[in-house]
Amino acid sequence: MALDDSMTGNNVKPKDNALRMVEYLSALARINVKIIRIVDEYQKVIWTHDIPREPKYCFVRVWDEEDERGDDVWIEVKKFPEPQLPKVPDTCLDWADQETLRNTRDLPELL
Repeated sequence: MALDDSMTGNNVKPKDNALRMVEYLSALARINVKIIRIVDEYQKVIWTHDIPREPKYCFVRVWDEEDERGDDVWIEVKKFPEPQLPKVPDTCLDWADQETLRNTRDLPELL
């Protein structure tokens, strides 16, 4: 005689197991998450007024509510093409180090 679920006391459906697993994993993830209630406590904060108003590359929902993007898009920033580096004037060539002109991490130094 085969045992069915009613005889074994196992009335839990696979869908219920999956939901319980998701709830468990969500609760587990929340254990180590620091709740931040003050904006200054975030590592990095970007305000909408700090985002350049470049319609071709940047979109913020509060700037233009009538847009073809979905309602779930609040901020979108596309990568800007790097601007062309201007030519160093001939009179300044002796003072500029050509190898460090594109270095954006350090302050430039005169030679």
